[in-house]
Amino acid sequence: MRGADVLVGSERALELFPECTGRRVVMHGDSRSLLEAVAALDSRQRVAVLVTGDPGIASLGTLAIRRFGLAACRVVPGVSSAQVAFARLGLNWTGARILSAHHTRPDVACAGEKVLAVLAGGRESFGWIADVLQGCGAGMSPWSART
Repeated sequence: MRGADVLVGSERALELFPECTGRRVVMHGDSRSLLEAVAALDSRQRVAVLVTGDPGIASLGTLAIRRFGLAACRVVPGVSSAQVAFARLGLNWTGARILSAHHTRPDVACAGEKVLAVLAGGRESFGWIADVLQGCGAGMSPWSART
């Protein structure tokens, strides 16, 4: 990131790197428009796109690789938000079912699941998550349903 000519990210992510001197572009949630804006930059510029979440599961990182190709992208993940959540709850995540509530509302049956993690894309995901938890019924503990 220190060598980037342009840093792209949320205000919060950009604030984490005050020592980086590249031009800053604040992103506001529309991933596809952001990628088009990055594509319009001078191709000789090194661009660092800062995202939060899980780069390998559901994120802007995946979209960037599809748009620019793996050879043009270098995804450097931090600690996964799922890892942090499981660690804070003291749960083993081996065998956990991980669902994405980022872009679509899939038809999901989770009855009998012992451990379920739902990755939320934003506030609009909360209704879908509530529906999933309702469908899980007795299989989910009250603690996990609240978190």
